[in-house]
Amino acid sequence: MTIQFRYLYNQIADWAERPNRKPLLLRGARQVGKSFTVRKWAKATKSEDCFVEINLESQVSFHSLFSGDLDAKRIVEQIQLITGKRLLTPNSLLFLDEIQACPRAIMALRYFYEELPQLTVIAAGSLLEFVFDEISFPVGRVESLYAFPLRFPEFVDALGKAHLRALLETHPLDTPLPEPVHNELLHLMRLYFRIGGMPEAVSTYVTSNDLGAVSQVLNDLVTTYQDDFAKYGRRIDPLLLRSVYGAVPYEVGHQRIKYAKLVPDVRSDRVAACLDAFEHARILTRIFASSADGLPLSASANHKVFKLNLLDIGIMQLMMGFDWSRITPDIDLTTVANGQLAEQFVGQELRASRSVYSDYRLHYWYRNRPGANAEIDYVVEHNSIVTPVEVKAGHRGHLKSLEIFHQERGNPLAIILSQRNIEQLDWLRWVPLYLAGRI
Repeated sequence: MTIQFRYLYNQIADWAERPNRKPLLLRGARQVGKSFTVRKWAKATKSEDCFVEINLESQVSFHSLFSGDLDAKRIVEQIQLITGKRLLTPNSLLFLDEIQACPRAIMALRYFYEELPQLTVIAAGSLLEFVFDEISFPVGRVESLYAFPLRFPEFVDALGKAHLRALLETHPLDTPLPEPVHNELLHLMRLYFRIGGMPEAVSTYVTSNDLGAVSQVLNDLVTTYQDDFAKYGRRIDPLLLRSVYGAVPYEVGHQRIKYAKLVPDVRSDRVAACLDAFEHARILTRIFASSADGLPLSASANHKVFKLNLLDIGIMQLMMGFDWSRITPDIDLTTVANGQLAEQFVGQELRASRSVYSDYRLHYWYRNRPGANAEIDYVVEHNSIVTPVEVKAGHRGHLKSLEIFHQERGNPLAIILSQRNIEQLDWLRWVPLYLAGRI
């Protein structure tokens, strides 16, 4: 793995330095880099004889440690005997990977906190939400940290351009960038649209410079997610899950998802169950419509009206069968696939940048009135006010919904994400797409 910089690494380091920290549970879809990042952090901060990693999916024999009582001292003493490592000393780390494979190990995290607070404990898993439906989760005794594919600044860093990553993190959102820098970042963003942020895909491109090899990695990832469908529970037909999952990329960004359009001639409750399962697996999220009457946005959300955002833009464009060889290098990315890829990118950046210790729910504004429908791609909390965010190629004449929102609410700022450099016109601020995560 050639990726050097991850926000997740810094977040783990920050957690480890906090007094009275609780066991950490890393939550995220498969293959987003959870285990790799923990190992990298452990290698930099722990001695080898004080670091124990147990993969509860492949090392099934360890399940018996959690089958009786959940006495933390007993469990740790037995782990020490089995591994020959030291865990009851300062600066030790117990890493329980793929913890979803042993639900009682999740329950044991509470007792690690209560009985051995000095022990650093990190757990990681995928498909965790399916397990939470079946066990008593140790609420208040565990901290969650959410992991996602590489964000665009991390991708830029992986390409050896740490100076541009630093610029993306710090550049003021009210000051235009130098045009050569702006154009270089647009070029890198077009590359990100093709590769996405899955760590293996990015690493493959960095080492090979071969987009064909990247496509193979993404194909394998899609297959891995589909292979997991059998683990979603007996009540959901794996064949239906495949049909719904295959249809989802074409519906990203559409203002209102209709179950019948995803899979015709199937009952809506069955399709809804598939979407629930995908959210549990964290391979997509629903973005709910909100009247945006105030904060929090979820208070005025309509859970029956939603659109979709996938885990990763690279996976999305691959599933759509996108042929980038037929697209000119300088194309406006807000127009590609009717704007779906740009909206996916923005949703992906917003969600990953805002979901650290809590899972941030995205919203959009949708007004359904006869002869006066209006929709804004996203609404977010920005500087303590509700702020509309539109993904656009056009200028003022193409911003009818924003103007309606402004007239009705009098909000002082609307943000338009496009390929344009930063520019302020009255209450409208154009911001480049690549800075979406900074909003």
